[in-house]
Amino acid sequence: MKRTVVLLLLSFLCVYSTRLAHKFSSTVHPCDDFEEFVCNEDENGGLSPLFDSLRNGFYDRLKEALLKDNDVVIEGLKNLFAGPNITFQVDFPYHSHVPTRYLNLTYHNGLTNNTHRIDTTQIQVYLNLLFSKYTHQNKLRNANWTNEVYNLYDDVKAQVIGIVQNSTLEQEHINKFVSSFKQQGVDGGLENEESYFYVLMSALSTIQQRFIDLKNTLTLEADCNDDCKIKRYSNLVETAMNETVYSDRTLERLPFVLSIPQELRDILNRMFIRTKSPTMSVQLVPVAFFYVPWTEDSIEYMMKYNELIYQFSLEAFTDVVSDDDRFLQMAKGDGFKCYHRAGYCRAHIEFLEAVRLTTKIIKERTEDGGSGFSDLHWFFFYMQSRWCIHGMTEEEYACDSTFKPFLKQSTDFQKAFNCKPGHKLYTAAENMCKIFV
Repeated sequence: MKRTVVLLLLSFLCVYSTRLAHKFSSTVHPCDDFEEFVCNEDENGGLSPLFDSLRNGFYDRLKEALLKDNDVVIEGLKNLFAGPNITFQVDFPYHSHVPTRYLNLTYHNGLTNNTHRIDTTQIQVYLNLLFSKYTHQNKLRNANWTNEVYNLYDDVKAQVIGIVQNSTLEQEHINKFVSSFKQQGVDGGLENEESYFYVLMSALSTIQQRFIDLKNTLTLEADCNDDCKIKRYSNLVETAMNETVYSDRTLERLPFVLSIPQELRDILNRMFIRTKSPTMSVQLVPVAFFYVPWTEDSIEYMMKYNELIYQFSLEAFTDVVSDDDRFLQMAKGDGFKCYHRAGYCRAHIEFLEAVRLTTKIIKERTEDGGSGFSDLHWFFFYMQSRWCIHGMTEEEYACDSTFKPFLKQSTDFQKAFNCKPGHKLYTAAENMCKIFV
Protein backbone atom coordinates (compact mmCIF):
# COMPACT_ATOMS: atom_id res chain seq x y z
CA MET A 1 0.00 0.00 0.00
CA LYS A 2 2.80 2.37 0.92
CA ARG A 3 4.43 1.80 -2.42
CA THR A 4 1.34 2.14 -4.55
CA VAL A 5 -0.12 5.16 -2.74
CA VAL A 6 3.10 7.09 -2.32
CA LEU A 7 4.37 6.30 -5.79
CA LEU A 8 1.06 7.21 -7.38
CA LEU A 9 0.70 10.54 -5.60
CA LEU A 10 4.30 11.59 -5.12
CA SER A 11 5.12 11.20 -8.79
CA PHE A 12 2.89 14.18 -9.70
CA LEU A 13 4.80 16.44 -7.35
CA CYS A 14 8.26 15.25 -8.25
CA VAL A 15 7.72 15.48 -12.00
CA TYR A 16 6.30 19.00 -11.98
CA SER A 17 8.84 20.24 -9.47
CA THR A 18 11.48 19.16 -11.95
CA ARG A 19 9.88 21.09 -14.77
CA LEU A 20 10.14 24.18 -12.59
CA ALA A 21 13.90 23.63 -12.50
CA HIS A 22 13.95 22.43 -8.88
CA LYS A 23 16.35 19.72 -7.83
CA PHE A 24 16.16 17.56 -4.75
CA SER A 25 18.93 18.86 -2.53
CA SER A 26 19.71 19.72 1.06
CA THR A 27 18.11 23.15 0.58
CA VAL A 28 15.39 22.76 -2.05
CA HIS A 29 13.35 19.62 -2.12
CA PRO A 30 9.59 20.04 -1.73
CA CYS A 31 9.20 16.33 -0.98
CA ASP A 32 11.39 16.46 2.14
CA ASP A 33 8.53 15.50 4.43
CA PHE A 34 8.48 12.09 2.82
CA GLU A 35 11.65 11.12 4.66
CA GLU A 36 9.79 8.63 6.83
CA PHE A 37 8.50 6.83 3.76
CA VAL A 38 11.85 6.72 2.01
CA CYS A 39 14.46 6.22 4.71
CA ASN A 40 12.47 3.84 6.89
CA GLU A 41 14.99 3.92 9.71
CA ASP A 42 12.64 2.72 12.44
CA GLU A 43 12.60 -0.75 13.89
CA ASN A 44 10.01 -1.92 11.38
CA GLY A 45 12.35 -3.81 9.09
CA GLY A 46 12.44 -1.06 6.49
CA LEU A 47 8.69 -0.66 6.10
CA SER A 48 6.98 2.68 6.33
CA PRO A 49 4.56 3.29 9.23
CA LEU A 50 1.67 3.28 6.76
CA PHE A 51 2.55 -0.03 5.20
CA ASP A 52 3.27 -1.59 8.58
CA SER A 53 -0.15 -0.48 9.85
CA LEU A 54 -1.87 -2.10 6.89
CA ARG A 55 0.13 -5.28 7.25
CA ASN A 56 -0.32 -5.59 11.00
CA GLY A 57 -4.05 -4.99 10.74
CA PHE A 58 -4.27 -7.78 8.20
CA TYR A 59 -2.34 -10.28 10.31
CA ASP A 60 -4.23 -9.39 13.47
CA ARG A 61 -7.51 -10.17 11.76
CA LEU A 62 -6.25 -13.49 10.46
CA LYS A 63 -4.97 -14.44 13.88
CA GLU A 64 -8.28 -13.57 15.51
CA ALA A 65 -10.21 -15.54 12.90
CA LEU A 66 -8.02 -18.63 13.28
CA LEU A 67 -8.29 -18.60 17.06
CA LYS A 68 -12.09 -18.37 16.89
CA ASP A 69 -12.61 -20.92 14.14
CA ASN A 70 -13.65 -24.48 14.99
CA ASP A 71 -11.80 -25.94 12.04
CA VAL A 72 -11.66 -29.73 12.27
CA VAL A 73 -7.96 -29.93 11.47
CA ILE A 74 -6.91 -27.30 13.98
CA GLU A 75 -9.29 -28.54 16.67
CA GLY A 76 -8.01 -32.07 16.22
CA LEU A 77 -4.46 -30.88 16.63
CA LYS A 78 -5.36 -28.95 19.78
CA ASN A 79 -6.98 -32.01 21.30
CA LEU A 80 -4.10 -34.31 20.45
CA PHE A 81 -2.24 -33.36 23.64
CA ALA A 82 -3.36 -33.95 27.20
CA GLY A 83 -1.25 -31.27 28.78
CA PRO A 84 0.97 -28.69 27.05
CA ASN A 85 -0.23 -25.54 25.40
CA ILE A 86 0.25 -25.60 21.65
CA THR A 87 1.87 -22.87 19.58
CA PHE A 88 1.59 -22.74 15.81
CA GLN A 89 4.43 -20.84 14.22
CA VAL A 90 3.29 -19.93 10.74
CA ASP A 91 5.74 -18.31 8.37
CA PHE A 92 4.35 -15.38 6.36
CA PRO A 93 7.07 -14.49 3.84
CA TYR A 94 6.12 -11.02 2.73
CA HIS A 95 8.97 -8.65 2.00
CA SER A 96 12.44 -9.33 0.64
CA HIS A 97 14.00 -7.26 3.43
CA VAL A 98 12.04 -9.18 6.09
CA PRO A 99 12.84 -12.85 5.41
CA THR A 100 10.17 -14.23 7.75
CA ARG A 101 7.27 -12.92 9.71
CA TYR A 102 5.95 -15.47 12.17
CA LEU A 103 2.40 -15.59 13.39
CA ASN A 104 2.48 -17.38 16.74
CA LEU A 105 -0.85 -18.81 17.83
CA THR A 106 -0.88 -20.40 21.27
CA TYR A 107 -3.82 -22.44 22.53
CA HIS A 108 -4.12 -22.48 26.33
CA ASN A 109 -5.75 -25.44 28.03
CA GLY A 110 -5.26 -24.15 31.57
CA LEU A 111 -3.49 -27.27 32.80
CA THR A 112 0.13 -26.31 32.42
CA ASN A 113 2.38 -23.49 31.37
CA ASN A 114 4.50 -25.73 29.18
CA THR A 115 4.27 -24.98 25.48
CA HIS A 116 4.83 -27.28 22.54
CA ARG A 117 5.82 -25.56 19.30
CA ILE A 118 4.48 -27.22 16.19
CA ASP A 119 6.35 -27.47 12.92
CA THR A 120 3.67 -26.38 10.43
CA THR A 121 5.64 -27.08 7.26
CA GLN A 122 3.42 -29.96 6.19
CA ILE A 123 0.14 -28.15 6.82
CA GLN A 124 1.24 -24.76 5.49
CA VAL A 125 -0.88 -25.01 2.35
CA TYR A 126 -3.96 -25.93 4.35
CA LEU A 127 -3.41 -23.00 6.71
CA ASN A 128 -3.08 -20.68 3.72
CA LEU A 129 -6.43 -21.88 2.42
CA LEU A 130 -7.97 -21.16 5.80
CA PHE A 131 -6.50 -17.67 5.75
CA SER A 132 -7.95 -17.14 2.28
CA LYS A 133 -11.35 -18.00 3.72
CA TYR A 134 -10.86 -15.61 6.62
CA THR A 135 -9.70 -12.93 4.20
CA HIS A 136 -13.06 -13.05 2.47
CA GLN A 137 -15.13 -13.39 5.62
CA ASN A 138 -13.40 -10.42 7.24
CA LYS A 139 -13.81 -8.30 4.10
CA LEU A 140 -10.06 -7.90 3.70
CA ARG A 141 -10.28 -8.12 -0.07
CA ASN A 142 -13.92 -7.21 -0.60
CA ALA A 143 -14.92 -4.30 -2.83
CA ASN A 144 -16.34 -2.65 0.29
CA TRP A 145 -13.06 -2.33 2.14
CA THR A 146 -12.84 -1.84 5.86
CA ASN A 147 -13.00 1.68 7.24
CA GLU A 148 -9.47 1.63 8.57
CA VAL A 149 -8.06 1.10 5.08
CA TYR A 150 -9.88 4.16 3.82
CA ASN A 151 -8.75 6.12 6.87
CA LEU A 152 -5.12 5.15 6.33
CA TYR A 153 -5.34 6.22 2.72
CA ASP A 154 -6.94 9.52 3.66
CA ASP A 155 -4.14 9.97 6.18
CA VAL A 156 -1.54 9.74 3.46
CA LYS A 157 -3.55 11.96 1.15
CA ALA A 158 -3.67 14.63 3.86
CA GLN A 159 0.10 14.39 4.30
CA VAL A 160 0.63 14.75 0.56
CA ILE A 161 -1.58 17.83 0.43
CA GLY A 162 0.28 19.35 3.37
CA ILE A 163 3.61 18.76 1.69
CA VAL A 164 2.44 20.38 -1.52
CA GLN A 165 1.00 23.39 0.29
CA ASN A 166 4.34 23.94 2.06
CA SER A 167 6.45 23.34 -1.03
CA THR A 168 8.41 25.74 -3.19
CA LEU A 169 6.13 25.27 -6.17
CA GLU A 170 4.29 28.17 -7.76
CA GLN A 171 0.79 28.76 -6.44
CA GLU A 172 -1.01 27.68 -9.60
CA HIS A 173 0.76 24.32 -9.45
CA ILE A 174 0.05 23.97 -5.74
CA ASN A 175 -3.65 24.52 -6.38
CA LYS A 176 -3.61 22.02 -9.22
CA PHE A 177 -1.89 19.33 -7.15
CA VAL A 178 -4.13 19.81 -4.13
CA SER A 179 -7.22 19.57 -6.30
CA SER A 180 -5.90 16.43 -7.96
CA PHE A 181 -4.97 14.73 -4.68
CA LYS A 182 -8.36 15.46 -3.15
CA GLN A 183 -9.99 13.57 -5.99
CA GLN A 184 -7.79 10.50 -5.53
CA GLY A 185 -9.55 7.49 -4.05
CA VAL A 186 -9.25 3.76 -3.56
CA ASP A 187 -11.43 0.89 -4.63
CA GLY A 188 -10.90 -2.83 -4.73
CA GLY A 189 -12.29 -6.29 -5.13
CA LEU A 190 -12.54 -8.78 -7.94
CA GLU A 191 -15.37 -9.60 -10.29
CA ASN A 192 -17.25 -12.78 -9.33
CA GLU A 193 -15.59 -12.75 -5.93
CA GLU A 194 -18.51 -14.60 -4.34
CA SER A 195 -18.19 -17.49 -6.79
CA TYR A 196 -14.47 -17.75 -6.04
CA PHE A 197 -15.29 -17.96 -2.36
CA TYR A 198 -17.70 -20.86 -2.93
CA VAL A 199 -15.01 -22.72 -4.87
CA LEU A 200 -12.63 -22.19 -1.96
CA MET A 201 -15.19 -23.37 0.62
CA SER A 202 -15.98 -26.43 -1.48
CA ALA A 203 -12.28 -27.31 -1.67
CA LEU A 204 -11.87 -26.89 2.09
CA SER A 205 -14.92 -29.04 2.74
CA THR A 206 -13.54 -31.81 0.54
CA ILE A 207 -10.17 -31.68 2.28
CA GLN A 208 -11.78 -31.73 5.72
CA GLN A 209 -13.99 -34.73 4.93
CA ARG A 210 -11.04 -36.65 3.53
CA PHE A 211 -9.03 -35.71 6.61
CA ILE A 212 -11.78 -36.98 8.95
CA ASP A 213 -11.88 -40.30 7.08
CA LEU A 214 -8.12 -40.65 7.42
CA LYS A 215 -8.12 -39.58 11.07
CA ASN A 216 -10.60 -42.31 11.96
CA THR A 217 -8.01 -44.86 10.85
CA LEU A 218 -5.14 -43.24 12.76
CA THR A 219 -3.47 -45.43 15.36
CA LEU A 220 -0.60 -44.33 17.56
CA GLU A 221 1.99 -46.60 19.08
CA ALA A 222 2.19 -46.69 22.86
CA ASP A 223 5.62 -45.07 22.82
CA CYS A 224 4.64 -42.30 20.36
CA ASN A 225 5.75 -39.03 21.98
CA ASP A 226 4.56 -35.50 21.19
CA ASP A 227 6.87 -35.10 18.21
CA CYS A 228 5.73 -38.44 16.87
CA LYS A 229 2.07 -37.45 17.25
CA ILE A 230 2.62 -34.16 15.45
CA LYS A 231 4.40 -35.88 12.59
CA ARG A 232 1.72 -38.53 12.16
CA TYR A 233 -1.06 -35.97 12.38
CA SER A 234 0.57 -33.58 9.93
CA ASN A 235 1.04 -36.42 7.48
CA LEU A 236 -2.72 -36.94 7.51
CA VAL A 237 -3.31 -33.30 6.61
CA GLU A 238 -0.78 -33.48 3.81
CA THR A 239 -2.30 -36.68 2.45
CA ALA A 240 -5.79 -35.16 2.50
CA MET A 241 -4.47 -32.13 0.62
CA ASN A 242 -2.65 -34.19 -1.99
CA GLU A 243 -5.56 -36.54 -2.65
CA THR A 244 -8.12 -33.77 -3.09
CA VAL A 245 -6.60 -30.46 -4.15
CA TYR A 246 -3.86 -31.69 -6.44
CA SER A 247 -5.95 -34.36 -8.14
CA ASP A 248 -8.32 -32.01 -9.96
CA ARG A 249 -6.36 -28.72 -9.61
CA THR A 250 -9.58 -27.06 -8.44
CA LEU A 251 -7.76 -24.30 -6.62
CA GLU A 252 -6.06 -23.01 -9.74
CA ARG A 253 -9.20 -21.00 -10.44
CA LEU A 254 -8.91 -19.11 -7.19
CA PRO A 255 -7.53 -15.57 -7.16
CA PHE A 256 -6.85 -16.09 -3.44
CA VAL A 257 -3.90 -18.36 -4.14
CA LEU A 258 -1.05 -18.24 -6.56
CA SER A 259 -1.13 -21.53 -8.43
CA ILE A 260 2.10 -22.86 -9.81
CA PRO A 261 2.02 -24.60 -13.21
CA GLN A 262 3.46 -28.10 -13.34
CA GLU A 263 6.36 -27.05 -15.57
CA LEU A 264 7.55 -24.51 -12.99
CA ARG A 265 6.91 -26.52 -9.84
CA ASP A 266 10.31 -28.23 -9.63
CA ILE A 267 12.13 -24.98 -10.30
CA LEU A 268 10.16 -23.09 -7.68
CA ASN A 269 10.44 -25.81 -5.07
CA ARG A 270 14.18 -25.80 -5.53
CA MET A 271 14.75 -22.05 -5.79
CA PHE A 272 11.94 -20.15 -4.14
CA ILE A 273 9.60 -22.15 -1.95
CA ARG A 274 11.82 -23.40 0.82
CA THR A 275 9.71 -26.37 1.82
CA LYS A 276 10.18 -30.03 2.55
CA SER A 277 7.03 -30.85 0.62
CA PRO A 278 7.65 -31.36 -3.13
CA THR A 279 3.91 -31.19 -3.77
CA MET A 280 3.29 -27.70 -2.42
CA SER A 281 1.85 -25.75 -5.32
CA VAL A 282 -0.16 -22.91 -3.82
CA GLN A 283 0.86 -19.89 -1.79
CA LEU A 284 -1.26 -17.18 -0.24
CA VAL A 285 -1.22 -14.10 -2.43
CA PRO A 286 0.34 -11.23 -0.45
CA VAL A 287 -1.51 -8.40 1.22
CA ALA A 288 -0.07 -6.01 -1.35
CA PHE A 289 -2.25 -7.57 -4.03
CA PHE A 290 -5.33 -6.54 -2.05
CA TYR A 291 -4.28 -2.90 -2.17
CA VAL A 292 -3.28 -2.40 -5.79
CA PRO A 293 -4.63 0.73 -7.51
CA TRP A 294 -7.95 -0.04 -9.13
CA THR A 295 -8.75 2.12 -12.14
CA GLU A 296 -10.64 1.66 -15.37
CA ASP A 297 -7.38 1.26 -17.19
CA SER A 298 -5.96 -1.42 -14.92
CA ILE A 299 -8.98 -3.73 -14.95
CA GLU A 300 -7.87 -5.62 -18.05
CA TYR A 301 -4.67 -6.55 -16.21
CA MET A 302 -5.97 -7.19 -12.73
CA MET A 303 -8.85 -9.41 -13.81
CA LYS A 304 -6.39 -11.80 -15.45
CA TYR A 305 -3.75 -11.62 -12.75
CA ASN A 306 -3.01 -15.33 -12.37
CA GLU A 307 -2.88 -15.78 -16.13
CA LEU A 308 -0.72 -12.77 -16.95
CA ILE A 309 1.88 -13.27 -14.26
CA TYR A 310 3.13 -16.34 -16.11
CA GLN A 311 3.35 -14.49 -19.39
CA PHE A 312 6.22 -12.67 -17.74
CA SER A 313 7.70 -16.08 -16.87
CA LEU A 314 8.02 -16.31 -13.14
CA GLU A 315 11.51 -17.74 -13.25
CA ALA A 316 12.82 -15.06 -15.60
CA PHE A 317 11.08 -12.27 -13.72
CA THR A 318 12.60 -13.36 -10.42
CA ASP A 319 16.00 -13.25 -12.08
CA VAL A 320 15.19 -9.75 -13.25
CA VAL A 321 14.41 -8.34 -9.82
CA SER A 322 17.64 -9.89 -8.56
CA ASP A 323 19.81 -8.45 -11.29
CA ASP A 324 20.00 -4.73 -12.03
CA ASP A 325 21.78 -5.11 -15.36
CA ARG A 326 19.35 -7.67 -16.67
CA PHE A 327 16.41 -5.49 -15.75
CA LEU A 328 17.94 -2.49 -17.48
CA GLN A 329 18.24 -4.53 -20.66
CA MET A 330 14.64 -5.71 -20.43
CA ALA A 331 13.49 -2.19 -19.66
CA LYS A 332 14.40 -1.26 -23.20
CA GLY A 333 12.13 -3.90 -24.67
CA ASP A 334 8.49 -3.81 -25.64
CA GLY A 335 7.42 -5.48 -22.41
CA PHE A 336 8.39 -2.42 -20.38
CA LYS A 337 7.96 0.29 -22.97
CA CYS A 338 6.10 3.48 -22.16
CA TYR A 339 3.65 3.94 -24.99
CA HIS A 340 2.78 7.62 -24.52
CA ARG A 341 -0.82 6.71 -23.94
CA ALA A 342 -1.94 7.68 -20.48
CA GLY A 343 -4.39 4.88 -19.79
CA TYR A 344 -2.22 2.05 -21.04
CA CYS A 345 0.92 3.32 -19.37
CA ARG A 346 -0.78 3.75 -16.00
CA ALA A 347 -2.39 0.31 -16.12
CA HIS A 348 0.85 -1.29 -17.26
CA ILE A 349 2.84 0.14 -14.38
CA GLU A 350 0.19 -0.73 -11.81
CA PHE A 351 0.18 -4.30 -13.01
CA LEU A 352 3.96 -4.37 -12.97
CA GLU A 353 3.90 -3.23 -9.34
CA ALA A 354 1.60 -6.12 -8.42
CA VAL A 355 3.82 -8.60 -10.24
CA ARG A 356 6.91 -7.22 -8.53
CA LEU A 357 5.46 -7.58 -5.05
CA THR A 358 4.21 -11.10 -5.66
CA THR A 359 7.53 -12.12 -7.16
CA LYS A 360 9.29 -10.88 -4.04
CA ILE A 361 7.12 -13.20 -1.96
CA ILE A 362 8.17 -16.42 -3.61
CA LYS A 363 11.80 -15.69 -4.44
CA GLU A 364 14.42 -17.51 -2.46
CA ARG A 365 15.23 -15.94 0.91
CA THR A 366 18.72 -16.69 2.09
CA GLU A 367 21.25 -14.33 3.60
CA ASP A 368 22.81 -13.75 0.19
CA GLY A 369 19.62 -14.19 -1.82
CA GLY A 370 18.00 -10.80 -1.31
CA SER A 371 17.25 -8.66 -4.30
CA GLY A 372 19.80 -5.95 -5.04
CA PHE A 373 17.12 -4.22 -7.03
CA SER A 374 15.82 -1.89 -4.35
CA ASP A 375 12.41 -0.31 -3.93
CA LEU A 376 14.04 2.98 -4.82
CA HIS A 377 14.96 1.62 -8.22
CA TRP A 378 11.33 0.75 -8.72
CA PHE A 379 10.35 4.20 -7.57
CA PHE A 380 12.37 5.74 -10.37
CA PHE A 381 11.07 3.30 -12.91
CA TYR A 382 7.53 4.12 -11.87
CA MET A 383 8.11 7.87 -11.75
CA GLN A 384 9.79 7.94 -15.12
CA SER A 385 6.86 6.07 -16.63
CA ARG A 386 4.48 8.54 -15.05
CA TRP A 387 6.50 11.32 -16.64
CA CYS A 388 5.50 9.94 -20.02
CA ILE A 389 1.87 10.42 -19.07
CA HIS A 390 2.01 14.07 -18.11
CA GLY A 391 2.23 16.10 -21.28
CA MET A 392 5.41 14.68 -22.74
CA THR A 393 5.12 13.71 -26.39
CA GLU A 394 7.44 11.30 -28.12
CA GLU A 395 9.18 14.19 -29.87
CA GLU A 396 9.77 16.09 -26.63
CA TYR A 397 10.97 13.22 -24.51
CA ALA A 398 11.97 9.68 -25.42
CA CYS A 399 10.89 7.54 -22.49
CA ASP A 400 12.99 4.49 -23.20
CA SER A 401 16.24 6.43 -23.38
CA THR A 402 15.86 7.72 -19.82
CA PHE A 403 15.16 4.56 -17.83
CA LYS A 404 18.78 3.81 -17.07
CA PRO A 405 19.90 7.15 -15.58
CA PHE A 406 16.82 7.22 -13.35
CA LEU A 407 17.26 3.68 -12.15
CA LYS A 408 20.87 4.37 -11.19
CA GLN A 409 20.07 7.09 -8.69
CA SER A 410 18.88 5.27 -5.58
CA THR A 411 21.86 6.48 -3.54
CA ASP A 412 21.40 10.08 -4.58
CA PHE A 413 17.73 9.76 -3.85
CA GLN A 414 18.49 8.61 -0.32
CA LYS A 415 20.70 11.63 0.18
CA ALA A 416 18.15 13.99 -1.29
CA PHE A 417 15.68 12.83 1.33
CA ASN A 418 18.22 13.34 4.12
CA CYS A 419 18.58 9.68 5.00
CA LYS A 420 21.15 9.65 7.78
CA PRO A 421 24.69 8.24 7.35
CA GLY A 422 24.77 4.68 8.58
CA HIS A 423 21.39 3.81 7.15
CA LYS A 424 21.56 0.48 5.35
CA LEU A 425 20.82 2.06 1.96
CA TYR A 426 23.07 5.09 2.47
CA THR A 427 26.49 5.23 0.86
CA ALA A 428 29.00 8.03 0.63
CA ALA A 429 28.52 8.94 -3.00
CA GLU A 430 30.06 12.29 -3.88
CA ASN A 431 27.57 13.44 -6.50
CA MET A 432 24.64 14.35 -4.30
CA CYS A 433 21.17 15.04 -5.54
CA LYS A 434 21.82 14.73 -9.25
CA ILE A 435 18.53 13.00 -9.71
CA PHE A 436 16.87 15.23 -12.26
CA VAL A 437 18.54 17.05 -15.11
